[in-house]
Amino acid sequence: MHKFVLLSIVLQFYVVYEVSGLRCFQCHMVQHPYYITDNKSVLTCKDFDYSNKFIVECPHSTFCYKRTSKNHFYKEDFVRVERGCASQLYRGQNFDPSAGFYQEEYVVGNAYKRGCRKVESFGERRTDIEDCYCDSDLCNASDRLRNSAILCVILPILLILLRS
Repeated sequence: MHKFVLLSIVLQFYVVYEVSGLRCFQCHMVQHPYYITDNKSVLTCKDFDYSNKFIVECPHSTFCYKRTSKNHFYKEDFVRVERGCASQLYRGQNFDPSAGFYQEEYVVGNAYKRGCRKVESFGERRTDIEDCYCDSDLCNASDRLRNSAILCVILPILLILLRS
């Protein structure tokens, strides 16, 4: 009975953890990105320290992302990083013959796949870009993105407790 109660508590924690919404680390490559129009202070990834000030809720996303850009300029490599919620919100118009045009908005669930991919760039000043996508809380922190860390921690503990 004790094992069943423990298993129930762990599973309940995991369900609440997953249902509460995705949280990602967010920081930008530059201090004032052109696409941010409000005058709020912007945290740069240069100052990233895994603290709570970098954590954001992602109500319209099921993926976090991390973009790493590397430029080679005058015998030096410049590496810039950006983290945040992956853009998955579709906003547009649709037409219904009986009702006319109407606005629609929804989250595109299959917009990304977990993992990293290189983005090709062309031209004289080549930029190497790697985009990484993951689908668990705060998964976009590390150098290489991992699968759900919560399962890696809870599953071994659960197996040990069930054996005893």
